[in-house]
Amino acid sequence: MKRLDWGIRISKIDVRKFLTFRFNKSIEDLLNSYSIPEIVINIAKSFGILLTYLVERWNLENRRILFIVDEIKKILEYRGLTINELITSLYDGRGIRQELGLKDLTYLIMTNQLLIEDVLREVGRCWIYLMWHLDLDNALTLCKNLNMDDSDLIIKLTGGCPGAIFDIRQVGLDKWIESIINHVKSTVFKIMMELGISFSEVKKNLDKIINNVDTLEIGMRVRRILIRENLMIYMISTQISKIIKDLWIGKSWSWQMSIYYHVIKTICDKGLDISGESLLNGIC
Repeated sequence: MKRLDWGIRISKIDVRKFLTFRFNKSIEDLLNSYSIPEIVINIAKSFGILLTYLVERWNLENRRILFIVDEIKKILEYRGLTINELITSLYDGRGIRQELGLKDLTYLIMTNQLLIEDVLREVGRCWIYLMWHLDLDNALTLCKNLNMDDSDLIIKLTGGCPGAIFDIRQVGLDKWIESIINHVKSTVFKIMMELGISFSEVKKNLDKIINNVDTLEIGMRVRRILIRENLMIYMISTQISKIIKDLWIGKSWSWQMSIYYHVIKTICDKGLDISGESLLNGIC
């Protein structure tokens, strides 16, 4: 990886100050003006405006810049755009590097819920990397720093997912497990309704995935719903984080968290009438 010459973290307050400075308007007037589609809806152009200001403000000509955008999916959904449209805009506007006199300009777009169909369409115009869960040592360290009991069980359920560990710290393990079970049940009902199949048919498909997460014996329709509901992930991208390997992770496919594997397995064994207690009894 090329060495970066300079870096800055832009906060919401910084962006607020920038918009007020750049357009000589308060943020409220700006949001109510007719120029809002030009500034915000065209996200790539907004990036260009902000980047131009940063280069001019801090004299960054002839530097290498890494432009990081976190949780882009929320922005895209709010504006009714797709990741494909954003990447197209950034790709078409790549000449801004020469215009600003930069040695190198790289966009790092981060999200935790990109649909695999959207990502696959962009292979060739961007590189896809999987920054996933924590390894065992770092997951244990996080639990320790958060003063959490039952760290071994928490890691076994989350697979080292830091977001889930923070959620457990906030709401408690029992409530978190209950919310996961409810989400999985809701997904099962969505599969039944959208595909017009019975619970027994859904269970047959899920049982095949439980036995082999990479199985080719089920169609993409079931798997696509599991992806959409953030229960599964496609492992096509280059994995750059070490994770805790287990039955829930395959070569091409994986459950997003190990608890999804355990909940689905319990549903296949005992039906939909399950509780956190019955789930834990089957794991411990």
